[in-house]
Amino acid sequence: MMNIFEGRGVWRFQQDGAPAHRPLRVKRYIRRWFTPKIHPHPAQSPDLNPIEMVWAQMKILVERERPQNKGQLKVALLKSWETITKEKIIKCIENMPEKMKNIIELNGELS
Repeated sequence: MMNIFEGRGVWRFQQDGAPAHRPLRVKRYIRRWFTPKIHPHPAQSPDLNPIEMVWAQMKILVERERPQNKGQLKVALLKSWETITKEKIIKCIENMPEKMKNIIELNGELS
């Protein structure tokens, strides 16, 4: 992970506070292999996580396929994943400042 960001300036490791990320052994692993500085992030805040927008897009596509069994679900998931381009992910990230502004204006409520 460190190699990915090497030479790209200052970066921060931020994890979402999910229950699986809270145990001391997980925090130790992160500190040892990624960074000693873990910045907190509100738990259960999909509206503040760009990847959740990607999952939402995939969910819509999978639901349109109406899979009836595990095999069909796997095919629908793979098909939906193939539609997620680098550009779509970048757009999700670039939309975050506007989304944050809206969340602040709405006192944390989404409408």
